[in-house]
Amino acid sequence: MAAVTFGTDAVITWIDARQENPPDGRLVLAAVTGRYPSGEEPGEDFWLVIAAHFRSSSPVEGTDRVVRDRYWDSDGVIRKVYGSAPGEPLEEVTHWAALPSLPGQAAAMLFGAPVPPAVTAAMG
Repeated sequence: MAAVTFGTDAVITWIDARQENPPDGRLVLAAVTGRYPSGEEPGEDFWLVIAAHFRSSSPVEGTDRVVRDRYWDSDGVIRKVYGSAPGEPLEEVTHWAALPSLPGQAAAMLFGAPVPPAVTAAMG
């Protein structure tokens, strides 16, 4: 198997999720820690980066409850901020960061007419 190397010119600033939240609804990089598999059997600890949306509050469907300060991934898995639920065997978010900008751009998103020339420039 060929070795895979990763390189980037992006600067990522990690923010302690216990200290500060991203803006509501923002897609961010989330550093997640937990144990896999979870449950009663011993598992293996992990700490990895995923993309997740932050929600400052969200109603729980079919109830009067509202959950606060949660990170939602593309599979609908909900994660709490690290240390906010002591004793619960959950995956938790330790840090978050804004998405890096696109290659050769100052923005993380482009739409419409600027896209084709930006992709062409980035791909050489």
